[in-house]
Amino acid sequence: MRETGREEQTFVVVLADHGEGLGEHGESSHGLLLYESTLRVPFVITGPGVPARSVVRDRVGTIDVVPTIIDLLGLPAAEGLPGRSLRSALAGRAVRAAPLYAESLYGRLCCRWAALRAYTDGDWKLVAGGSPELFDLGADPAEQRNRHGDEAERSAGLRQGLDRLVAAMAPGGDRARPAAATAQQVEQLRSLGYVAGGGGGSGPLDDPGLPDPRPRVQRLERLEAIEYAAGPALKPALAEALRIGQLEDDNPFAHVVVAGLATRAGELALAEEALTRSLELDPDRPQVRVQLGALLRRRGRLADSERELRRAVAESPPDDWTTRVGLAETLIAAGKLDEAETLLSTVLASAPEHTLALAARGRLRVLQGRGDEGLATLERAARSGDSDALLELADAELGLGRTAEAREAASRVLQRSNAHPWALGIVGHALVLEGRRDDGLPMLERALAAGPRRARVWQRLVAGFEAAGRPDLAARCRAAASGGR
Repeated sequence: MRETGREEQTFVVVLADHGEGLGEHGESSHGLLLYESTLRVPFVITGPGVPARSVVRDRVGTIDVVPTIIDLLGLPAAEGLPGRSLRSALAGRAVRAAPLYAESLYGRLCCRWAALRAYTDGDWKLVAGGSPELFDLGADPAEQRNRHGDEAERSAGLRQGLDRLVAAMAPGGDRARPAAATAQQVEQLRSLGYVAGGGGGSGPLDDPGLPDPRPRVQRLERLEAIEYAAGPALKPALAEALRIGQLEDDNPFAHVVVAGLATRAGELALAEEALTRSLELDPDRPQVRVQLGALLRRRGRLADSERELRRAVAESPPDDWTTRVGLAETLIAAGKLDEAETLLSTVLASAPEHTLALAARGRLRVLQGRGDEGLATLERAARSGDSDALLELADAELGLGRTAEAREAASRVLQRSNAHPWALGIVGHALVLEGRRDDGLPMLERALAAGPRRARVWQRLVAGFEAAGRPDLAARCRAAASGGR
């Protein structure tokens, strides 16, 4: 800004979105509780007319940022804009007094725990939801002493102010109105470190019958920590999740975590039980329903899978292509090829390079007897470099007797991950079919030892072991394909 000559005419505003618990009140990070350790954030402003090194000691909130910027720029504020301009405070004058509001709905929407709402007026702060807490922030900034019991009248007055504020924000009552995230949005949230798979919920947000989240914060943090465990950590993580799930049987997120871990461990019956329980507790979770539909397809329960995925499609946004491809996958498995074609055509008309849709259409074309067209479509999907797309292509090549081409595509995946069970199974089966049983059988055995997680991989191993003359191992894989192991 100095180089462009704009430094003297530019306002710079810096603030954080939240603090961190760092173990205070049992919370390591942020998002669930409403203590000052996560609510207080830096707010720094500089620009023309802003005195340097001045400190505003009045209690203000992030809701005041927009009105302040508008005032500093000399623009008219929109009618009804919430918050206060802090311009007078920057000049050293007192700011207009106003209570501050904070809320945490994460526990309510994720775990069906009580919603928390905080209302701060001057030095006094009420946290409502579960067991009420009242703190004198002036005398007790670390919020160690709950004054609710000996300041009942003050607590009641703050509660009335909180109720009036919430009623003004939600005149018809504050209720959860779930807007389903697409599968793509869920993955984007997960890539940013957020637990995206557990959100959901419907009904009144303030339910006095729901449990207080404060004693349970460490359970949630453990679930978040182990949700994506893999390798040697998988079985201990599943055992821990099951223990937490028993303590938190009314927590839908706990059951989602159990289901994910159980699926990766090959315990498909346990995963189905956990997903079913999660949806019993809270039916308004389309992404959980998608998981259940895919799991039922893996277990060969195609009618049940179709029912769940049709409902998920009905509840998902119209551009949630991944959920629609999931339904098409089940329809293909059930032999309903015309309807699957219609669904995939809709997806690809809007998203022509959608990898999952291309892979599904390629497999569909092969089943329709249009092998060359199917392989061309699978090759388009494989251009994305996605390992699953490459293996879809390799699997189709193998099914059409093109063993060399199948080995080449699958070997590209093995260059990245030399223990990938699907790639090992394809290469091993191809070698057996080419008369190289002594080379192919060890690869099939390595695939078996790797513990595949998909029914299609188990089915490939069934065919490979049968071709290699090992009916005992083929039977073992056949049982595992339906979650029977």
